[in-house]
Amino acid sequence: MIAHLAQNTIGMLWFIFILFWLVTAFSAKRKVRTGWWKRETLLRLAIAACVVVIFLLLPAKNIGASYADSPAYGILAALGIFLVAAGLGYALWARMNLGRNWSGYPSVQENHELVTSGPYRTVRHPIYTGIILALAGSLMVGAVGWIVAFFTITPILLLRIPAEEKIMRGLFPNEYPAYMKRTKRLVPFIW
Repeated sequence: MIAHLAQNTIGMLWFIFILFWLVTAFSAKRKVRTGWWKRETLLRLAIAACVVVIFLLLPAKNIGASYADSPAYGILAALGIFLVAAGLGYALWARMNLGRNWSGYPSVQENHELVTSGPYRTVRHPIYTGIILALAGSLMVGAVGWIVAFFTITPILLLRIPAEEKIMRGLFPNEYPAYMKRTKRLVPFIW
């Protein structure tokens, strides 16, 4: 019962996040130049595959009944739900802070701006930080689909960072290196 409730709660949080993401994507600035488009197809296919696995094929498949029946499961599930909510909230805060400067893939946009406020004060890629945190929290409910999602999406996000930073260094040759010196990539004060 707790496993089912935890999985449904986490699924609903992700559904709301994805819905918000899709709706707000239409307000992004027009792209002037894109790089990496062909490689981004891999990301889109991987995310689509994860969505299919998570929401359609494995909605209630647990790693094992003994895990979901253990006394610690309720605590882990609650912690997982908290991490998902915190991670997705952080990613949404970062996305809203970017406003129209957001893009679904590394690109140069009209009147591109360097955003260094909000969550961007402490990390350069807070959307990725939030998504990875939420994926880690999702793992705690024990559903197989979240394992697939974590180990598929996390490496892809990590691979995007150098491409994004290359574009930003090209657009802001003085400001971005200074910004890099005072902020970390993903984890505040650490990395």
